[in-house]
Amino acid sequence: MASVQKMVVCDCDGTLLLHGEQQVSPAVFDVIRRLTGKGVLFVIASGRPYDQLQQLFRPVCQQVMFICMDGALIVNRECVLAKKPVPDAKVRELPAAYPDVLLFGRRKQAAFGNPKFPGQPCSSLFAMGELVLRVGVNTNDACPCNGLRPIYREDGWVELVSETANKGSALRTLCSKFDIDLANVYAFGDNDNDVELLGAVGHPYRMMDSKGDAINAFRAVRSVTDTLREEFHLPNMMG
Repeated sequence: MASVQKMVVCDCDGTLLLHGEQQVSPAVFDVIRRLTGKGVLFVIASGRPYDQLQQLFRPVCQQVMFICMDGALIVNRECVLAKKPVPDAKVRELPAAYPDVLLFGRRKQAAFGNPKFPGQPCSSLFAMGELVLRVGVNTNDACPCNGLRPIYREDGWVELVSETANKGSALRTLCSKFDIDLANVYAFGDNDNDVELLGAVGHPYRMMDSKGDAINAFRAVRSVTDTLREEFHLPNMMG
């Protein structure tokens, strides 16, 4: 396989989806098609699960790769390239430690108690039938589930992944698989969970209204599509 020289990696919410948008702009799809047509690999890196990302980016889902669940899963055209599941021992502890638990696999969700988000109710971990890639618990603990890394918090609900899973480590895995120098990677993010990603690449960018403190060290831009058109000399037109 010929080596691909450049890669673009973009966070989703707050980066490609701005100001609470629910649908990806056609301008984003246009830039993705133009870049992949030039031999540039395009990667979506998000805390969302794979099925949500596949639906959001359906017009180009065969042209991009997905870093899902904040680095716990990497998928390319339905093929799993790498995964970092929550350790089995930690998963077995959760139903006893927390009254409301949600387990996320690649395609399934299993619920214990009455968690915030829907899942298939079950009384046994065997009912999951998949590796657990992310967990959610209802708790006000500042540091719940020792040994896991929190990636989302809202109103007492916390979601966590393996402590070794993050967007930066997932990117390094992809670059190793496709023989890409990190110096030739362009990355975009908007929050501190993107810091490992941006810190690993030669061309890091944060969104102008990014959230968090650590991410402020990177250059700010207003638009991913405008920045990529400029960097890769793409025509500013649709079609």
